[in-house]
Amino acid sequence: MNSKNESAILTPIPGNFSNYLCDVENGRIWNKKTEKFLAVNPNKTYGYVYVNIRSDDGKWVSKGLHVWVMASHFGSFNWKELGLEVNHINRHEKWNNGIHNLELTTRKEQYNCPELRRDMGKGKRLIADEVKLIREAFATYEGKVSAFCNYLAYEVFGCHYITIKNIVDGKTWKKI
Repeated sequence: MNSKNESAILTPIPGNFSNYLCDVENGRIWNKKTEKFLAVNPNKTYGYVYVNIRSDDGKWVSKGLHVWVMASHFGSFNWKELGLEVNHINRHEKWNNGIHNLELTTRKEQYNCPELRRDMGKGKRLIADEVKLIREAFATYEGKVSAFCNYLAYEVFGCHYITIKNIVDGKTWKKI
């Protein structure tokens, strides 16, 4: 490991992943072959960081970085058998996968959070004329879909990215 990363304490990832180690404290995965931490970016839709790593038998496995970190911390994925899931303590920092921001909870416990329950379902509801406008604009748009959806969601309509993405993909407002 280079001098910039000497302070990281690396632990094995359980299973068939001997080419990787996990920096549980900072929520990063080290590739032994390239001798670098994997570059990761949050998913634009939900904010989670997903990581693909290759198992020893050559198959790519994709999981949320928070799942890899928790498994490395405990030395196994056995907590799943107990009906537990990894929860981000600060739910507004889903990109923060250090062990200090993660906990094991049941799904019911996750959704019992008063702050989460207060925010659920409070997205801006669009009207039919706005949906028509979105579809007309998208029909002539030539850039990246994500840029289109981000701009309209956050700069024009004040709604969630997934709201615009679902309209563009025809998953919602199907009759318009």
